[in-house]
Amino acid sequence: MYDAYKPYYIERILAMGAHPDGDAWKYTNLSQGKTYFIHIVEDIEAAKRALYTENAHIILTGHSNYGLGGIFPKPGEMPTTVMADVYHLDDPRIWTYSSPWISVSVRGMITSQAYPNWWPDFQDGTSGIMPYDFNDPRGNPPYNYYIGYQVPGDPTHYKVESVHNSAIERFSGSGATPWFSPDGSSPSPTNPDDRRYYITNTDTSGSYRTCGASPCPKPHYGSRTIVFRKDLEVDASQLKFKRMLIDTCTSGTYYLQTFHRGIIFFTKDNTDGNGTYVYLENYLNGKSDEELWTRMGAYQGIYDYYDFNKRPFEQ
Repeated sequence: MYDAYKPYYIERILAMGAHPDGDAWKYTNLSQGKTYFIHIVEDIEAAKRALYTENAHIILTGHSNYGLGGIFPKPGEMPTTVMADVYHLDDPRIWTYSSPWISVSVRGMITSQAYPNWWPDFQDGTSGIMPYDFNDPRGNPPYNYYIGYQVPGDPTHYKVESVHNSAIERFSGSGATPWFSPDGSSPSPTNPDDRRYYITNTDTSGSYRTCGASPCPKPHYGSRTIVFRKDLEVDASQLKFKRMLIDTCTSGTYYLQTFHRGIIFFTKDNTDGNGTYVYLENYLNGKSDEELWTRMGAYQGIYDYYDFNKRPFEQ
């Protein structure tokens, strides 16, 4: 959570009648007969503990960073958002909860987010940019796909396909056909029919502008360069939360491949972050998921939700 936003969250919950309780805030909804304890966490380790807490309800806000993961600001860094000590894909400051492949605007990361010294490489100096074509000694190019999940006890893979919106493509702007298989398999790069799923760029003559003091790397499509991550900094086997709101830009596309349990509210486009206030107040007041979705959509029409305990036709 941005430290600049923290006072506003506290102001809202205090106005509702919450009061401090140790390092948390305690709120009781008398009509429901329920008591809630609200903790604000501001570092990676505390956030992990929240994810691993049985039946926890998580609200994750901030920048999506094109799907790379979250960064907790140091005191004084907000609201300017310029963080000069973020350098690599596996930078210690980045909490990596991304999908295995991420489409990043390198120029946007450097000039807009802004991390002026960041680059799509790893701390060991190796590049994180994925191949642009087949027959690359580093491996195959990335492919587009529908984000999938499994219901406990069912081996079938299902698309994340809500009542309100169609299935979510991981790289929707790539022009490649999205792949999906109910058995969880991948397309074959040696099968000519499967080449349509892969994202390639064989152009070698383009000028790709500048990213800070350096020429920008070639994009895979549009302004996006696809990179891969190394280790996921979330132990999926330890996730125990029950509900989550990911109120960061385009969080459904970026993060549902990692966070796919319980009931998840997510965004389909850019968010101003203030929908979190709408969600928090209405949830504490006992509104249903559909009522939450309606009220958040009335504020900014970018939200959806999904129950990962159910199959698409059961939503």
